[in-house]
Amino acid sequence: MNRRPWRMNPRLWLISPITWVLERALALCRNLSLASLLFGSRERTQAVFSTSTSVVVLTIRRSRRIEYYILAWLVLELLAILSPIRWPTYTWLISIVFGYRIFDIIQTAINVNLFTALRRRAKVHRVASLVRIVVLAIWNFVELALCFGVVYFASRCQFKPILVTQLDALYFSAITQLTIGYGDFSPLGSMRFVVVAQGFSGFLLALFAVSRLIAFLPPADPIFRDDRSR
Repeated sequence: MNRRPWRMNPRLWLISPITWVLERALALCRNLSLASLLFGSRERTQAVFSTSTSVVVLTIRRSRRIEYYILAWLVLELLAILSPIRWPTYTWLISIVFGYRIFDIIQTAINVNLFTALRRRAKVHRVASLVRIVVLAIWNFVELALCFGVVYFASRCQFKPILVTQLDALYFSAITQLTIGYGDFSPLGSMRFVVVAQGFSGFLLALFAVSRLIAFLPPADPIFRDDRSR
């Protein structure tokens, strides 16, 4: 009997070693998430509890706790962006904290959108609400810009001109993620690689959000049909 039914089928290694390695790496990243440590993973919950009633109750309970977790991060992000304090000290700690949140958002998006369905016994992917998934996918995109804005302001001296306020950092983060790039601020040194990482991550999350939205749109029934094939 398999003691870990939520894992990827090892036979995938024979079909696609690259996919297998990526899934194992993302599974490790998922286990490093604070949300997984506090509330457990969705796959593990639905695999261990086999009855439908237990799965429904636990899925709803876990979804509510995840939203409290997201709201707690939102409060921290707004405090960091709107605070009049210029963070003269401990900027490295702020970068680590919000850098971790960026990592958490990206690994969650990739795991949920790509690898959950591939893991063993994930034939039925139970979720609390389809609309909630779309809303959270869009919110992840917005939150990513907030977190990068905090990281940029913590390293504001690595920009030309220097980011004077938190709103300057948030503005630069938004135009970077939206690939606008007016050029009024330029990253220097290691920040150039952080900006590239944000551009790639923002594109990935936007792709996931759009795909989720399209997947859940109701089918259309046109009044006028093309009858030329008859």
